[in-house]
Amino acid sequence: MKVQIEANIESNRGLLQQATTSLEFARDKTTEMLTILAKDAERAVSILEEAMATTPTARFYVRANVIAPDKIGDLLDRLYSDIQAQMRRQADSGSKITEKRQRKRALDELRGEVYRSLFADVSVEFRHPSIWGGGQHRLTSKGLSEGMRTAVSLMWIAKLAEFRLRQAIDQTGGMRRQNRAALRKERYFMILDGLFSNLSHDDLIDSAMESLRLSAGHFQLIGMIHHPRYINNPKIFPSYFVGRPYRASNGKHAWLTVDWQKNAPDSLGVFGSHFTQ
Repeated sequence: MKVQIEANIESNRGLLQQATTSLEFARDKTTEMLTILAKDAERAVSILEEAMATTPTARFYVRANVIAPDKIGDLLDRLYSDIQAQMRRQADSGSKITEKRQRKRALDELRGEVYRSLFADVSVEFRHPSIWGGGQHRLTSKGLSEGMRTAVSLMWIAKLAEFRLRQAIDQTGGMRRQNRAALRKERYFMILDGLFSNLSHDDLIDSAMESLRLSAGHFQLIGMIHHPRYINNPKIFPSYFVGRPYRASNGKHAWLTVDWQKNAPDSLGVFGSHFTQ
């Protein structure tokens, strides 16, 4: 009897030691991953500032303090404590939520809390030469007209395209020269229907899209422009096509053919669309 009890105690002690070792290993790996993530985030904020600085009069100011490596341990302690408290509340409430759903909910909350904890004192401001005297202002929808909000949104899209290119090149710093050259040839594109529909001032459009020119063609914006008085800026959009609608006699079908401009660009394309109402 005594021998059996001692054997059980020893067995449980071994299981406890294994569990403790596994927990310590998991914590060490999590700390390592979060440290790398924080380092990458800090570098990304720096690259974002570099991209914004290329257009000083039309840009965003994104400020954020990234968590210090020596604070990650405190973050994990808090996260573990929150998870344990949530599990206790779940058990006490007698809820019949399945273990799978409970785990998914906990992971979603944990993921969101990790990202929120990585950054502190976050602020976003913007500057646009055609908005509020070109001064630096906090990013808010209050006081901005619909056209201004569109201009700010387009400026953000253009700056993010420039940031993504810079980030991709930065991440290949250890690659061979030919691989970096190949990366520079990568292209990104976005299609926006109704582009500039609520922008009536050319300076709003030109300033918002200035980063497209600076991205050196790596980011292609394809816009379906319905603005009846739009005047194209070839420095931003070197290819400009004019569409003409044709309808069948019953009015159920519409065709759109594209004519090239008088001063044809180096390369021409034809776009066609068809839909049934």
